Amino acid sequence: MRSREGPCEPTTEQLSIRFLETEKIFTDRNSHPLPPPTYRVLPPEQLEALFFANSETSARQVGNANISTATFQAYKDENEDRVFVHEFAKGTVFGILDGHSGSQISEHASRILPLMLEKAISEAMESWDHSTDLSTRRAFLSNVFKGTFADYDSSIMKPVMQIFKLKPWQDWTEDEIKKVYWDGDGAPESRELARRAGRGATALVGFLTKEGGHLTVANLGDSQAFTGTRNYAQDDTRSIYSRQITTEHNGSNSIEVARVEAEHPGEISLFSKFGRLLKIIAVTRAFGDFFFKLDPVFCRRILAEAHHCPVPIPMLEEWPRTHNTPPYISNIPDVTHHSLSKGDIVVFASDGLGDASQLGAFAKHEKASLFVELTAGQPKEVWSEKLGHDLMVKKDEGNTAVRLMKNVLFGTDQRKMARELALEIPPEATYPFVQDDISVICVEFGMM
Repeated sequence: MRSREGPCEPTTEQLSIRFLETEKIFTDRNSHPLPPPTYRVLPPEQLEALFFANSETSARQVGNANISTATFQAYKDENEDRVFVHEFAKGTVFGILDGHSGSQISEHASRILPLMLEKAISEAMESWDHSTDLSTRRAFLSNVFKGTFADYDSSIMKPVMQIFKLKPWQDWTEDEIKKVYWDGDGAPESRELARRAGRGATALVGFLTKEGGHLTVANLGDSQAFTGTRNYAQDDTRSIYSRQITTEHNGSNSIEVARVEAEHPGEISLFSKFGRLLKIIAVTRAFGDFFFKLDPVFCRRILAEAHHCPVPIPMLEEWPRTHNTPPYISNIPDVTHHSLSKGDIVVFASDGLGDASQLGAFAKHEKASLFVELTAGQPKEVWSEKLGHDLMVKKDEGNTAVRLMKNVLFGTDQRKMARELALEIPPEATYPFVQDDISVICVEFGMM
């Protein structure tokens, strides 16, 4: 059995308390002939230890905002998500990078992208003076984010092109290419650079100005951002207006599908019936993923030889005849701007939270209200009823992002917590729908 590793191993007596249950999540979402997973019902302290053994969390005050983060690893070999919060003289950039085909791009971007944004934002803001109006400043920042995202994306592929700079790539023989990747002292590094270029990551990044009050959001992919605005009534009761401020860049978004189709007129089968671009990938915008951005002949001859290819080789060899107008995946983010007031809330979430099975009965607008109200600590009673479990309050969990994540997944229900944390999956089985990595950033503005 494959199970989570944690610092607290269960006793023999605890191991004997086991529930073989065919949960609806495993039977309704996939007609799988394999046996269902089992899970251990462990004491609360051991479940809590398992949660934090597979999580990274932080909380800090940045200017007049409280920023908390949490990222939680699914039942995979590694957490492919990365979260960052980077403070500098002009403000704070923070974001979620959701990797696919591995964590190489999300890890690399988490270290490099914040520094690139700091430099570009600082240079732009230093060119402003008191006469620079708000619309001009926002236009500057939009261009900064779009330009920096494109520059970072190009930097992923640049070292691979440097390896093959001695002559045009078409002139390299198969033996010469193999030697670059598999012979000599530099082969492992060259191989890893090419493999990284074939992997990808979505990015959801925010910039909060030093003086506060202004938020810029750049979205590339299918993570989601939400805002909540408090309405203070005269009798001091509080309500929160919630909305989603990003749109997903994937095959479920008809506007995004139309954009891709317009960029590749005459090409058929751009999206599968399941919304997969070129039958392979879910997102239409991301960092990396150069098999979908470059000449397919180049990808087959140069990148695939490093022995990491997200596209089946026969399909890749067919693309010169069927899909030969790259790029198909864009590195241009949507950029939006928002004014914040005291008590406002911002929530960033990877698609792992929005797609959690616990939210199957929630409409899109309900998810926005749920996430914002849980962050504010003011959830409606209906949310507990709809989720099917009682909710934690601040005294149960002080980190806002952690509390939001736990409340969506299991709240105070120990058995649900066990199902999320202590599954034992048969070694011959793969259940890709069990759980995705989940990352959350919560910003509480002006709430000291």
